[in-house]
Amino acid sequence: MAKRKDIPRAEILDAAQALLCGRGYQGFSFRDLAAEIGISSASLHHHFPTKGDLCAAVVLRYRDALNLRLAALAAENEDWSRRWRLTAAELARSDGDGHLPGILAADFASLPAQAQQEARLLHGNLTGWLARFVTEAKKRSELPQEADAEALAHALLALLQGGLLLTRLGGPAVMDGALRQAGEWLA
Repeated sequence: MAKRKDIPRAEILDAAQALLCGRGYQGFSFRDLAAEIGISSASLHHHFPTKGDLCAAVVLRYRDALNLRLAALAAENEDWSRRWRLTAAELARSDGDGHLPGILAADFASLPAQAQQEARLLHGNLTGWLARFVTEAKKRSELPQEADAEALAHALLALLQGGLLLTRLGGPAVMDGALRQAGEWLA
């Protein structure tokens, strides 16, 4: 089969994100990605000089898209329990993209510096959104006033990402049970 010469950047990032979410940072090479999308490794290196550059671009694009989705969710919903359920559903989507923050955390030590920086920014964005939702819920007396918004945001993100990672071992019931229990705790 002839190799494609031109390929849209978005298509490269889509394929790289799928491999990153499915296999982790160390689980694929440029050669694997090039074969997946039907271009040469040299062409891939033309777009992204290093795997670290590629990973950083994937995370930046994911973060930007997630921020848009969470901003829309915040604008459409004020109710704490609805925001929590929709945020959890966003990160637990069946396409596996919601696994990205947990995968990056698990692989953090092996990520190049630019990818580590993007992973930290993604984590900061996610905890920032969750802390904002908690703070607003406290103002509406939907959560206890003594709740520490940042600590609760970290706990919720840990629950979501841990649940997603453990779903790989125990199946969907792991995440379903974790979300059900969290819903009871937060009601």
